[in-house]
Amino acid sequence: MCKTVPKIKIKTSNLRSDDNMPIFTVYDYDESVEVLKKSTDVKVSSKEHLCVFLVVFITWNSTFTYPLGRIVKILPWGNTVARGLTILNMQHGVHSIYSKETIDQVNDLQISEGLDEPSTERQQNRMDCTMLDAFTIDPPDAQDLDDALSLECRQDELHVGVHISDVTEYVMKDDAYDNDAKQRLLTFYSDIDTPRHMLPEPISTRKCSLLEGKRRLALSVFYCFDKDGKRKEITSQDIVRPTVIKSKKQFSYSQAQLIIKKKEAENEITKIEKDLKIMFKIACALRKQRLGNAMHASQTVFNDRGAEDNEHEAHFLVEEFMILTNITVGKMLYKQFPECIPVRYQPPPSDENMREFLRKNGVFIDVVVNLQDRCLGGDIRGLHTLTLLAMDDQAIKGKNVTVQKKIWQAIKDHRIPKQMLMCDSMLPIQHVTLQDWYFIQERAGYICCNGHKSDADECKHYQLDVFPYIHFTSPIRRYIDIVIHRLVHAFLNDEPCPYTSTEIKSICNQLCSKEKQAKEYRKNCQLLKRALELQTQPQMLQCYVEDVSTSGISFCTPTLKNVTKTDRTLTFNRLEMGYKPELIQAETGTYVRATWKKRLYDCKGTAFKYPEDAAKMACLPLNPNKHVILIPLGTWAHLMKSAINGHNADFEKKLQLAAAQHSSGFDDVSTESVELKDLKPCTKFSFNFKRGQVINIQMLAGPLRGIMVPKPMCLKLTDTICFCLLHTEDPVLHLSNYSNVAVSKSFRNVTQYVQEWLPLILMESASNTVGCTNDNFCINNVSINFTSGAIGKFTLSIKLCDERNIELSGIQKEKSINDNEASYTRDTDDFIKYYDWICIKAPFASDSSTSHDANYWIAHGTITGVKKKSLESDKIIVSFKLNPRSGTVPGEISSGNSKYSIEVLKKGNVDGRTEGFIKTLQSSSECLPNQIAIKERVTDLDAEYIEALAEMTLDLHFSPCSSDPLRRYMAANNQKQQEAIDKAMRSRFALIQGPPGTGKTNTGIKLIFLFDQINEKISSQRSHRKRVLFCGPSNKCVDLVARWMLQRMGNYAPKFVRVYGKSLEAKDFPIPGKVFNTPKSLESAYDLRSVSLHHIIRQEGKPHAVEIKEFDEYFKDNCYRPMPKKVKEYQDLIYSASENEITKYNVILCTTDVATNSRLLKHYKYNSLSWMKPACVQNQNV
Repeated sequence: MCKTVPKIKIKTSNLRSDDNMPIFTVYDYDESVEVLKKSTDVKVSSKEHLCVFLVVFITWNSTFTYPLGRIVKILPWGNTVARGLTILNMQHGVHSIYSKETIDQVNDLQISEGLDEPSTERQQNRMDCTMLDAFTIDPPDAQDLDDALSLECRQDELHVGVHISDVTEYVMKDDAYDNDAKQRLLTFYSDIDTPRHMLPEPISTRKCSLLEGKRRLALSVFYCFDKDGKRKEITSQDIVRPTVIKSKKQFSYSQAQLIIKKKEAENEITKIEKDLKIMFKIACALRKQRLGNAMHASQTVFNDRGAEDNEHEAHFLVEEFMILTNITVGKMLYKQFPECIPVRYQPPPSDENMREFLRKNGVFIDVVVNLQDRCLGGDIRGLHTLTLLAMDDQAIKGKNVTVQKKIWQAIKDHRIPKQMLMCDSMLPIQHVTLQDWYFIQERAGYICCNGHKSDADECKHYQLDVFPYIHFTSPIRRYIDIVIHRLVHAFLNDEPCPYTSTEIKSICNQLCSKEKQAKEYRKNCQLLKRALELQTQPQMLQCYVEDVSTSGISFCTPTLKNVTKTDRTLTFNRLEMGYKPELIQAETGTYVRATWKKRLYDCKGTAFKYPEDAAKMACLPLNPNKHVILIPLGTWAHLMKSAINGHNADFEKKLQLAAAQHSSGFDDVSTESVELKDLKPCTKFSFNFKRGQVINIQMLAGPLRGIMVPKPMCLKLTDTICFCLLHTEDPVLHLSNYSNVAVSKSFRNVTQYVQEWLPLILMESASNTVGCTNDNFCINNVSINFTSGAIGKFTLSIKLCDERNIELSGIQKEKSINDNEASYTRDTDDFIKYYDWICIKAPFASDSSTSHDANYWIAHGTITGVKKKSLESDKIIVSFKLNPRSGTVPGEISSGNSKYSIEVLKKGNVDGRTEGFIKTLQSSSECLPNQIAIKERVTDLDAEYIEALAEMTLDLHFSPCSSDPLRRYMAANNQKQQEAIDKAMRSRFALIQGPPGTGKTNTGIKLIFLFDQINEKISSQRSHRKRVLFCGPSNKCVDLVARWMLQRMGNYAPKFVRVYGKSLEAKDFPIPGKVFNTPKSLESAYDLRSVSLHHIIRQEGKPHAVEIKEFDEYFKDNCYRPMPKKVKEYQDLIYSASENEITKYNVILCTTDVATNSRLLKHYKYNSLSWMKPACVQNQNV
């Protein structure tokens, strides 16, 4: 178990019910007194894929490995908005109920003066500003409006009012409202449901909210500007005033944006709209002064048709005046209460992080609009950097900015304004650089000033570059603003500070923790909303590579924010690469080269037309910039400079002259070839991953901590290469299914044994399939006929399959019930039936504005049968059934002439044959396997065997012999070894186990000798001699046994033969069109060739040796090009030669994989076998 993941041990009285459903004991819990009451046993159905357990912590003492807890509630997982919010509210401790005292105080206020407008008494001693044309700008569904703006034109002066709701008029220090607010500290926003307000709703959304047409109490901050937006000084007494205001208009951000963009000459522009436009110009001046050229950074999302979302100017209008107000009030209060003011601070990034940021991003920092004119590492960065604008400077040579082709063309066609160049999120390298900048930022928080000179450094806000900076403008949703308002009233009334520094420090500490909690809550709620959209409609997104390493890549996308780093990381083992990734340092930057060797076919055999030099390439490089163009960094900098300075003519000239750099590589690859002679067993290709690169990733939704979150579904490199990330992440879930049935300690019959073990066998088989790319292949452009929701079939050409070595497991031998169909088999000896997994992909058009490419439907299933279409046909029909998790085929796919990509995921021979044997147990006529399976008493040995055994000495030991130099030392058995041999020789089935170094290999060799001696004695009484089949867990194990038998036993060695698998035989004698992805270090032992079957049949004098060698030479002379007919003749010849030769040996040595080969078993169909599975080189028990 992982030691880094929190765990609680859940104690239950019963584990499972009679119907094998898990049972959990759930307790009633009284949280007010922290007491567990009566308990109930609850069954959890297997149909409920995920549950969330609410657990109460009891204790954790030194005798417990983990804390002790009890379950108090079982909740369904968050696959809907309501369920997800329930879980998130619990995870983040979101308050939902106000105290009784608070409710009583609200009722008293409603009775005394109502919840509409303030009483006359409360409006006294306040400046009446109800005649001002104040307005609010907020989200369309906002109800807690705590800030308003107003403009008054007086001759050549522009008087701006920033009006903040005066919550402290109703929320007095230490009253019921205040105590509840002090517990909550913040309003929790989910953006998908009603906010969880800090103050009760009658106060936050009515009494204190600056609603349109309602008189409200406020603290107003006034400013004076000239017509150019330059601020004028006014007396301090007139800056901040308690006021009464009445909002004339409630704007949404989108409405305000439309007004900002509305032309002055347009008719029907109202006075308040004109005020808003003037205030926007003032805000621009303030922003220019504060940010420099970074003010031009745009948050607009563009596509090739134009802007999709554009409210950023309305947002920064409000933002600039709020920042100005917070700075103004902060300076005012710091002079009066320097030791008790809670300021908003942010420390600078660490020197180490800053150095790494500058090193990693280099000159690309200078084209990030958000970082223009910013001091980084002691230097002001931006377009003015001379080294960047020097076209021949080595610092920018070979460096390019990537732009999507459609976007670039739309800019040149004027379908997108030049402001798109100011949108960092739309430009890959700029977006990645900016995200890296955000990543190294320290978290902002609150701190109480000390009143010392050091405050200016220790309490400064790094991003804003301001001290002191306070939060004053959101008192309805933030408790620290209420504290500031009380300090403002104390300042205006010349009263002492209402707080001690200890109180301020305590509030700051609590708020820092609560603020982090609220941000995480909002982020997770947004992720839940996005994930639920992806759950019903996965989307193919253009993502940007954020970081690269030899273990994988991380990516980001502006259309999918707040996704955790874990869910934005693709490890290379999920891409089933056949080679180790290479980290390459180049002048243009660091990149990782990923290399695959894949079998990529077309259903019709259609091949790509490659350039002539492609045939000479051992590895085909894919074009990593297929969908983007590369603009030289210097050219891009000049374009940006013209756009920022408003030089339209110069911008147009540079735009038309901008020359894109061309990227090398192939747009797509395939194993198909125009000429059959050029058809290779597989295609080797590579792809370079680099920071700032654009890749297509389809996102869907998956569970994480009980709720839905976005997760990557597939990576699309080309039209024919699309990596499914589902079955590589969780192969059991998508290919098979998790078993929810515990294996019994005993079995009533074989049927129960199969029912309980087969799901586990399939789980292991699915796990082993991923990462093992031995014979997997992909066939594109396949037509599928779905006969029902989950059942379908497709047709393949036998000729195409033969030429491309496409083999399908589970081929049926028996004749079909339907007379019009005949079974199709290419290996008539493969009678142990099992079927391969398949992964089906199909593209379909998407209407989503955030999807830049066709979405993919991806499903997984199992092949259920392979039959010939008819006796005369050259077609085979492959039937399959989809996994229930795959769902049904989308209508837009099934209703059209869609073409599918089918990836066949081959089961390993051992897994497949194990599955096949398990399935055949119920119908098997052999008693021994069934007896072993269900732990029945094993049948006694034959009388003739017992008689032969009685005459033998059950050991073999001797010293070196000078007359026989091959005979080495073989020690006598110790007591335990002798006991193991005695038991093995006197039982039909025995298990020998032991730790390393206990002589298991020697014991196994002696057993081979003893079994062979018994077979020799019994053969005199029978016409057929029994043989010993020794199967080991690995080739290394079996080679060791063969080597010791040759070297140590001398004349005592039985006549044995070493049989290797097809893959190792093919390393010595390649077969045209056949590819076996075995490790380079794995090969047949050179010193054992004299006893290796595939070498023996080629020895001089053997019946078929001449013919076999002629085939070997012919294949070599023709460069092993595909020749299905010749290969079939060759394989038949090898089989005949092997069958003839193997009968001459008394002992066969092979791996368990080869031992379960149908051909080997078929040959011994009429001979009894003595089976041994040794533990000779295993470190664990067998």
